[in-house]
Amino acid sequence: MKWVKGYLNNDNHGKWKLFLDFHFQRCGGKLVFLSNLKPQYVLQLNLRDPFLREIIEHWTGLSYKEKQLDFNSMGIWLNSLIRIENQPFFYTSWLKAGVKEVRDLLNQDQTFVSYNAFVANYNIKTNYLEYFKIIAAHQP
Repeated sequence: MKWVKGYLNNDNHGKWKLFLDFHFQRCGGKLVFLSNLKPQYVLQLNLRDPFLREIIEHWTGLSYKEKQLDFNSMGIWLNSLIRIENQPFFYTSWLKAGVKEVRDLLNQDQTFVSYNAFVANYNIKTNYLEYFKIIAAHQP
């Protein structure tokens, strides 16, 4: 677990972090440790290295929160409380565009932005169905 703290520390520039970056790039890099993922969903990440998979399983066992107090600041990606087809999800292109939290999908009046406004705000290529799957995943 000490490695995880070192990996998340932006002041630590150790070359060993490149190994983790390589293995975690498909699931968002550091995001895998900053998300709210249940241990049971770690297999979904399709990590080939059993040691790294075990590290994430232990980390998620310690960090997962069943309830989030602030819905607006809840992370979207790899969050077991927000699922599509009963699975946590991650869209690389959306993260690169700056979409990270529920608040990134909301208007000032706390309603979800329209599809057209979302695409315009983030200059992102996505389709209507993909967007509305995420909106539906947030509905109580």
